[in-house]
Amino acid sequence: MDTRRRALALLAVAGLALTGCDGVGATEVAAPTVTATAASTASPTIDEVAEAQSEADRLAAEAAASEAAASEAAASEAERVASEAAASEAASEEAASEAAATKAAEEAAAEDAAEQEAAEKEAAEEVERVAAEARAEREANEDLQERLAELGFYRGSIDGDIGSASQAAIRAFQAANGLSVDGVVGPRTSGALADDDAVTAAVAASRAQDQSDDGNDSGSDSAADSGDGNTGSTVTISSSRAEQRLRDLGYWGGSMTSALMAFQKVNGLSADGQLGPNTAAALADPRSPILVGGNSTRIEVDLDRQVVHLIEGGSRVRTMNASSGNGETFYVDGVGGVEALTPRGTFTIERRIAGLREGALGGMYNPMYFFHGWALHGSNSVPSYPASHGCVRLPRSDASWLFDRVPNGIQVKLHGGRNSFVPGGPDQPPIL
Repeated sequence: MDTRRRALALLAVAGLALTGCDGVGATEVAAPTVTATAASTASPTIDEVAEAQSEADRLAAEAAASEAAASEAAASEAERVASEAAASEAASEEAASEAAATKAAEEAAAEDAAEQEAAEKEAAEEVERVAAEARAEREANEDLQERLAELGFYRGSIDGDIGSASQAAIRAFQAANGLSVDGVVGPRTSGALADDDAVTAAVAASRAQDQSDDGNDSGSDSAADSGDGNTGSTVTISSSRAEQRLRDLGYWGGSMTSALMAFQKVNGLSADGQLGPNTAAALADPRSPILVGGNSTRIEVDLDRQVVHLIEGGSRVRTMNASSGNGETFYVDGVGGVEALTPRGTFTIERRIAGLREGALGGMYNPMYFFHGWALHGSNSVPSYPASHGCVRLPRSDASWLFDRVPNGIQVKLHGGRNSFVPGGPDQPPIL
């Protein structure tokens, strides 16, 4: 821009020279006054003006060229910047598009995963529901078989499989109890099975014998099973009379065999569960159970005689057949060399689980825990001798009755020395 101004200035000087404008009017200059000094300030020549004009044109051209170059450079730079901005914007849009696509893919994957998880959960819940129903049905069938066995109608395995033997037992029970004989365990049959006064197979057989024996007095006692290990006595009693006697003496829990075993243990007889002449004689003149004492309301476990007594308000309510630790060595969960011992001393019921509890050592029905994992519980196997891993087994019918009758916190007193230990002593087995 300075070069252009210089060119314009030169043009202005040249113009003044060409028009004769020297600052003084021509008519006012007197010829005589012109001197040598005036001659020295004479106007530029045409060549000089032309030269100045040429220089001005050159400078103007340079200025125009410089301005054009600057403008072109600025335009190019602006175009470059705009292009870079456009490229950056395009890249940003592409990145945003890719991010959106990635997010959408992630959301779709998360939704698919959630749907898959929900489907798997639903399938697992359905499997568990079906398994639970199967377990419940099996347990109900086992309870049915156990009850039929207690009543003397079923002699098969307690396996929950209602086959022909179980069906025959159901029909025999229905016939003995005046029910419709259809082999279906409906409401009436279920109610009759749950009744403590349900007619047993022995009673039904005794009634049939009484009806068929026209030569006997209707009030006489008929001979029943005699296999109680001793035939020295000739006393006999009918099954129905024996059942009533066991009820009166506090031994009846729904099973003739279990009640007889408990009675035989208390009375020093062979505990075979059979109603023979010695047992019949003992029923006529029974011994009183030996109790060691404790709270007026308590559960007392006689480990020597393998029986359990329930005492309420100082009075014995029921004596039940039991089986405690057998003293043998067993292994569970990698722990070996554990002796099957039962704790002795005074405890309380700490907690309980209703129904079947499957453990590492087998199933326990309605367990009531009195010391860590040791419990009173129902079992399908309660022999006359110690046979457990340390718990106190009871017949399932007695265990259910006891479970419903006593609260947590009731005193449990275990005494005797058969395969037992004192908690905290050197002979205590590991707490599993």
